[in-house]
Amino acid sequence: MLLNRHILLISDDNYILGMIKGYCVAYDLTLEELSNHEILQENNINKSVKLIIVDLRKQKSSLTKPNLNLLHQISDGHHIPVCAILDPLQDQLSKDAPWIECFLKEPILEQLGNYLRTQFHHKPHSFPERRRKDRRTNTDRRRFFSSSQQASPSHAYVHSSPFSVPEKNDNTYFLGPFEINTNCKSVYLQDKNLGLTCKEFSLFSLLAADVERAFTADEIIQHLWPGTDRANKSDLYQYMHLLRKKVEKDPARPYWIINVKGVGYKLNITPALKESGQTLEYLNYKQASS
Repeated sequence: MLLNRHILLISDDNYILGMIKGYCVAYDLTLEELSNHEILQENNINKSVKLIIVDLRKQKSSLTKPNLNLLHQISDGHHIPVCAILDPLQDQLSKDAPWIECFLKEPILEQLGNYLRTQFHHKPHSFPERRRKDRRTNTDRRRFFSSSQQASPSHAYVHSSPFSVPEKNDNTYFLGPFEINTNCKSVYLQDKNLGLTCKEFSLFSLLAADVERAFTADEIIQHLWPGTDRANKSDLYQYMHLLRKKVEKDPARPYWIINVKGVGYKLNITPALKESGQTLEYLNYKQASS
């Protein structure tokens, strides 16, 4: 089965159009185009595209709300991430439309290129990629040895695993083996972009917000579908299944996203350690799955 390699661009900006056309030619992607100077029609939008990019900078204000409402329905119903290009005066849109996966502002060129690479798993030049990987490796090594020196085998449980504290850097932070970008709403596991949808990222980021506790089904449902009573546990189970398919090596035997019986779901970053030697459990798992 061929991977979906279609992008839908909703824009009348020739600069943006030329930029994305060049990227599509370079990486053998298919580009579909729609104007943002008219109300979008559902039957004109291909529901099987991999990504929708909408340019809101010069769109009439009377068109923005109906067009975004339609894109919201399509994004949720067909699990298609949406990326919006804004100007500095449209900051409020990033708060009013949390379902949009990524917001881009000037300078757009580098941001858009990085975002497209995360969506289609394209790597930039090998030197910066290798430098980024080396920096993460050194960071993990420092955290591991620092924790190993402080660990005491006499303690029954150790809650400060070497991967428990996120290291934040602008819009990116590391949580155990995961690299999380809050701007583009992307998650990497062992240098691989998991390709999460907006809803999947929202679910993952909620679990990552407090790795010391389990979230109940009701808490997660309220977070994913705020202000509505139409969502239920069946919807949650569906998204949890989709997220585990991308995060877990074996979704039938989850390692990272676990059930806590009688409570809910938990991100298994800081497992309770009965002795300091068990910190090697993560390292062994990482080697086995690489």
